[in-house]
Amino acid sequence: MVLGSLYSENGPPTELADKMAEATPKFVAKLMHQRIMPKLAELDKDILDGVRKAGFQTTSGVDGSGFIMRMFY
Repeated sequence: MVLGSLYSENGPPTELADKMAEATPKFVAKLMHQRIMPKLAELDKDILDGVRKAGFQTTSGVDGSGFIMRMFY
C-alpha cells in the first residue's frame, strides 16, 4: 500500500524503485506505516488469523508500524 506502485509491472526499473523507496526519510516512512497498519490488518485478517492458529503470536510492533510474527515452542 505504501510502495506498491513502485514495484509493479508499470513501475520504474527495480534499481530506481529501490533508490526512490530508500530516499524517504525513515521517520516519514514509519509515520506512513503507522497510518496504514489498521487497514492492512483488516485486509490481512484471514492470514493473520491463520498464522495465529498455527501457533504464531503477532503484534503490530511497539510503535504500531509493522507486523511481527514469532513462533513459540
